Amino acid sequence: MNELVERVGCVTNISCADLPKFIGQLAHDFPELCQETASFGGMNPLDSLKSGGDGLDIVRELLQDLKIDTDRVSAEVIEARLSGHHPASAETLSISRTLQKRWDVSYGCGVIMAPGRLNRLSAVRGDPMPFTMPAPIKGKEAPRTKVVLVVDWSGSMNVNESAPWKAALQAAQAIALAIRSTGGDVRAAIFAEHLWHAPDFSADLLFAASLGSIDLFEARGEDTDFSWLPQVWQSFPDYRVVLLTDGNGYPPKAILPSGRKRTSVVLLQVRRNLPANVAQIEATIGSFASSFVHVDNLTELAAAWALLIPRRMQ
Repeated sequence: MNELVERVGCVTNISCADLPKFIGQLAHDFPELCQETASFGGMNPLDSLKSGGDGLDIVRELLQDLKIDTDRVSAEVIEARLSGHHPASAETLSISRTLQKRWDVSYGCGVIMAPGRLNRLSAVRGDPMPFTMPAPIKGKEAPRTKVVLVVDWSGSMNVNESAPWKAALQAAQAIALAIRSTGGDVRAAIFAEHLWHAPDFSADLLFAASLGSIDLFEARGEDTDFSWLPQVWQSFPDYRVVLLTDGNGYPPKAILPSGRKRTSVVLLQVRRNLPANVAQIEATIGSFASSFVHVDNLTELAAAWALLIPRRMQ
């Protein structure tokens, strides 16, 4: 029974493509699970599990020993209305202008002689056509940047004087402004034990004073849970999902390879605050994100976060 529970406990780390093989191997190694009429001393050893007897208690104890939470419910995705305004500071606007260069795309590929702007050098040389204009773009236009920014709102983001919540919110504001100014689309949400968002996952959340009953000036969430990710993947199938967290949490029960491929994570001050848990946290994050980056200095947060967002992406 111990071996069976250990094997089943690993199912959340199995990709969709490998799941049939995983279940087939379980059926091969534990054939009694597939035989309804199997008996042991005249009694099916699994009957106690079906009837909720002592066998079920044994399984629960084993699951508890293996730190598998059988009673945990997946995080809810909650929509609420925004109120109040939390405008970007002058410092945030300055950071945004710097980041904007990352997503700027040159729409010209040289110039051609045509009625347009006077080229003074050509005029001095006596060229018969001293006027130029940008050459038209050939081929398909590059897709615009599309990203969902998700910020950790758990209470640990507000426990020390360095104010990681304030820095994270400022970085998210700067990134949102930079991408918007280059024609991209930004959505946003916050999470702790649940995921909260404004209608249509509007990035105006980052500039609001409150979201429903949630005060956005400080972080107060009770826990950290990532099980909401599949719903975000489904809602935004062609967006990059970039989330920021400062600790470990419950991973999604079902991890889609396509969703994992376009998910990245910023690990904020994890190496400084939780040095003994770094490997465990990285393993959890790596199960549902294709890339992650550690940020120890809050002044480097916006730049590091921006690096996880491709220059142009559908």
